[in-house]
This record gives sequence, C-alpha cells and structure tokens, in this order.
Amino acid sequence: IIDFFLTSSQGIIITSPTLTATLNAYLFLKNAVFRIIYTSFDKQSPGRAYLENLRKDGSSLQKVYIPRLLEKLKEADPSGFEVFHAKIEHFKPLLVMNLLEDPKDGDKAQKIRRSCKEYLGVDMEHLGVIYRDHLQDIALGSRIPVLVYKPQSVISQAVYRIADKLIQKE
Repeated sequence: IIDFFLTSSQGIIITSPTLTATLNAYLFLKNAVFRIIYTSFDKQSPGRAYLENLRKDGSSLQKVYIPRLLEKLKEADPSGFEVFHAKIEHFKPLLVMNLLEDPKDGDKAQKIRRSCKEYLGVDMEHLGVIYRDHLQDIALGSRIPVLVYKPQSVISQAVYRIADKLIQKE
C-alpha cells in the first residue's frame, strides 16, 4: 500500500478525528517517509548500511527521531542524502478529516500537520473536512452515492469543495 501511495507525490490521507485513526494516519505517513529514506540510498552505500543496522533492531527503528536520523545519514552518505532530499521535496501528501461530529474536531487536522512537519519534515496540505451526516447512511442503504442522493446536502457540498481544491491544484 505504501508503494502505491508513493506513486503520486500528492497522495490523499483520509482519516477521522478518533485517536486511533489519527495515530494510524500519522504512522502511515511515517512509514512512507521511511520508505523514501530507504529507497534513496544505494544497496552498497554507507547510508543503507546504517539503515540496515537500525532495521536489525526493530525496537529502535520504532523510536527513531527522523530529523536526527537524517542528520546521521547526511553525515554518513551525503550523495544518498541528496537523493532523499530531492524525493522528499516532491512528497506533498494531502489530508481530509472525515466523519467530524464537532467543529472542534477539525483542530486535529492541524495537530497531524504540525506533527508531520516537526517530526517527519513533511508539509501536508489540509484539503478540508467532511461532517458526519445522517444522509450518508440513507444513501448507503439505498446504494446511491450521497452526491446523487442529495447533491445540496452539507456532506455533498464538502465533497464538492474538496474536489474543487484538487482541480485547482492541477
């Protein structure tokens, strides 16, 4: 899944404001960054050797602070680090918060974005929010897309706004 996500420089993460969902979204992005790091260093390079040593001790890999790891990799393998830097510059994931019950839940998008910037070095754009709407359950039960079932509903309008942002990006 990570490799498929990385085929686009602007993959979309859709998550809900629950703790488990936001944590999973962050961890998915952290794994995507690890994949970018790992694939940036040639197999016989000092950077790859450093990464392989970390990988052997799986518990230490989970606790790695990426900015510090990148400093060590830049020191050990400057050319591999340049490849990584070029790749990460083009990695611009997008975020949608889904199934919001309360407007305050939208703040969680900012927390994810801040964590990604601070701990992963990744700028993530927030595309928008989609509030929980009882119409989606009715539409789902009817096997009709909510955009067709009630195109003027709050949920449909949120989807249209997100779609418009994506179109404007092109």
